[in-house]
Amino acid sequence: MKRCSPVKITPVMDSLCIRCSPPPPLSPERMEQSRLDVTSSRPRAQLSGDPRVVQYLKFLVEEVNSKKKIWQCAETSFIMYVDIQPQLQVGPTCGLLALSLVANLVRPTTVNKLLHIAQAKGFTKQGEIFSALNMSLLAEEVLGEYCDVRLHQHDMLSCCPDSVWDLLLSHNIFLVP
Repeated sequence: MKRCSPVKITPVMDSLCIRCSPPPPLSPERMEQSRLDVTSSRPRAQLSGDPRVVQYLKFLVEEVNSKKKIWQCAETSFIMYVDIQPQLQVGPTCGLLALSLVANLVRPTTVNKLLHIAQAKGFTKQGEIFSALNMSLLAEEVLGEYCDVRLHQHDMLSCCPDSVWDLLLSHNIFLVP
């Protein structure tokens, strides 16, 4: 794919990029569980966990393979699954909920804790956050010791999909309003 020139970037929307350290290496027992099954012509990762999730992931793999629409990098296909525990949104806290889902990947955080911090800083009254800048400042406060939080002031998804792909492969997480 062709790389985008930074000159062509236009300020269309903000996105928040959170770079977290890669997870610790798997234990030998987990390594054994996650070995590739090479009984077929294509290697397949063994899936474990919630049977509904496993079934859905298998469906996605088949769907993607049948349509030949899959991210490709150096002739390798990628599908990644991170087990995130669902949370119910209470009130107008969708941004705080999204941030708490990301934060829980590196440290336990609740929406209420984020809400209290955001209210103390004057970012919100009831939980809604309309500013990507304020969200990035909140993320920096909550995740600063674990992650590098950056605010991107352009539409990276349509302008430079290669940049997004490179950042995702480097363990980055995006929150896009």
